Amino acid sequence: MDSSGDTRDIDESFTDVKSHPANKVWRASATAFCWAMFGVGAPILSLFLPILYCLPLSKGRKKVWIRSSISKSCMFYLDTMKFFGLLTYSHKPEPTIAPHGKLIIANHPSLLDAFFILGMCKNLCCITKGALWKNPFTTLIVRTADYIPNSTDDFIEQARKRLDAGENILIFPEGTRNQYDDQLDFKRGAANIAILANCDIVPIVIRCSPRAMQKGEKCYSIPAVAPHFSFERLPNIKIVDHVDVNSPRTLQYRQLTTFLKNFYRPLLSKSDKNSS
Repeated sequence: MDSSGDTRDIDESFTDVKSHPANKVWRASATAFCWAMFGVGAPILSLFLPILYCLPLSKGRKKVWIRSSISKSCMFYLDTMKFFGLLTYSHKPEPTIAPHGKLIIANHPSLLDAFFILGMCKNLCCITKGALWKNPFTTLIVRTADYIPNSTDDFIEQARKRLDAGENILIFPEGTRNQYDDQLDFKRGAANIAILANCDIVPIVIRCSPRAMQKGEKCYSIPAVAPHFSFERLPNIKIVDHVDVNSPRTLQYRQLTTFLKNFYRPLLSKSDKNSS
């Protein structure tokens, strides 16, 4: 009885600290600072990367250096947010992902998902929204990094060629952030690429508790407590184990897309139950 009372007192004290006005002011100020940091940092990175591109190196070496610079910049930004107490994160089983010629996929709960995965992978090609190629803050970054815009008619063929050449490709099958964990409205782009390239898929499960920076949420919205992001890399998925390779290709696309949704849903549902 005494121990339960002590626990309740500790929990209540913890809640009081988190809801204290000073804490709210601090977190609001830190959030504003980090948004300003991104607003300043992105143009600086945009000016720095073309300098790397002009170095007298092979195209492949320049691409590696540019992507490595983006990776380090992403982790610096995330670690700054962590330093200010705006988030925490963990990786499982290891902080780096270094497959070769693999398609990396992940669910997409938050605005920061790509930052985390780019930070974990030093040389990664991303399939990005076409809007990033028109945004003055990001256009030079995605162009010098030689990413692939999903607005082009041949982006799937471009991705296949990159995979055949040994590059690693990141794509979020949902195409945009979801609004709840097991929404998982997977499009067929990821399945199309994997089947055309006949490559393994590296699945990453992203969990964010409490959910933050999700679709439809204002950029200045601050959760009551700092969200924790966890990243779990699961064993590679071999498409031949889940698709009838003798069926028409359009049917293979549907089969693989359905499998991937069913693969992710129980993992995220389990996560919700554990966090509740």
